[in-house]
Amino acid sequence: MKIAVIGGVRSTRVVIQKLSEHGFKNVIVFGYEPDNTLLVSGWTDLSGSAKEAGYAYMPFKKVKDCSRLLQSFIPDRVFAVGLSQIIPKSMLAIPPEGFIGFHPTNLPLGRGRAPLAWLVLEQNNGAATFFVMQEGVDDGPILVQEPFSVEACDDASSVEDKLLSAEAVALDYLLPKLVEGSVEMYPQDHKLATYYGKRAPNDGWINWNNKSECLLTHIRASCPPHPGAFTFDENAKIVVLRAKSAHSHSVKGVVGRILEVSDTGEFLIQCGEGCLSIVDWSAPPGWAPIVGRMLGFYSECEIHVLRSQVASLQTRIKKLEAMVFGFLKEGGK
Repeated sequence: MKIAVIGGVRSTRVVIQKLSEHGFKNVIVFGYEPDNTLLVSGWTDLSGSAKEAGYAYMPFKKVKDCSRLLQSFIPDRVFAVGLSQIIPKSMLAIPPEGFIGFHPTNLPLGRGRAPLAWLVLEQNNGAATFFVMQEGVDDGPILVQEPFSVEACDDASSVEDKLLSAEAVALDYLLPKLVEGSVEMYPQDHKLATYYGKRAPNDGWINWNNKSECLLTHIRASCPPHPGAFTFDENAKIVVLRAKSAHSHSVKGVVGRILEVSDTGEFLIQCGEGCLSIVDWSAPPGWAPIVGRMLGFYSECEIHVLRSQVASLQTRIKKLEAMVFGFLKEGGK
């Protein structure tokens, strides 16, 4: 049996490893290699995994670029796992037995984008789901679903770990079925379908006016493999990776200001309601939390500063224009 794998994240790597464990030999791996890997949540270089398994490897930026090689290889099935690009209809028709997609929710619930983040935000249980790909969004017949739980204490990283473990179990069931030709398919109930919308890196912005518990969930949903929740200290961008609930009975402050800094470097910050203790973060070299420091911006104050700077620049430009005009008028002497 000939298999192709298309993707570029950790769940794609699990497919490669499981194909190797189950003795699949004739496999080609198409690894997504974007121009900027930092913009792809959980991106993984698949070339090493492919080499270790003895599989051919081809990098790509746009999935349509895989079409010609797929047509010449003609795989029986294609696993498209961890791919956010839309696969053209012409490509879906290449493998005789179709494309197999993957999604970490209990389909038909949670179709669409950024499912890990949404599972954390809504504290919904997930499932490692392999399904037959069609032209719609995550709407094809289901081949196997392996459920996993999402707890209140989970973040995107721990949910991903649970997902990858469930995915491995699902593949241990599915791959022998593919070899035997005994795969069963179960149509989704489209009337029950729900959808998750796209999330982008800027959606990680922290609005300190929100309640501390809401912000804690927001930070957990935004942590790696996602880019992280973030705030600002003047020109510095502070990425908040881990936080915990905190209560201060001795001090209360302005929303967004640092109230306390511990010996370990954790710092307490005032939220719209309650406080958060920031446990782990990344920042430009030299930045450190200081009591009284303001994180985030007073928007109207910042607008005033910017307008003042623009007005000053406009005045200077007018003076320079007058000088140049006078210079030209005198003949450039």
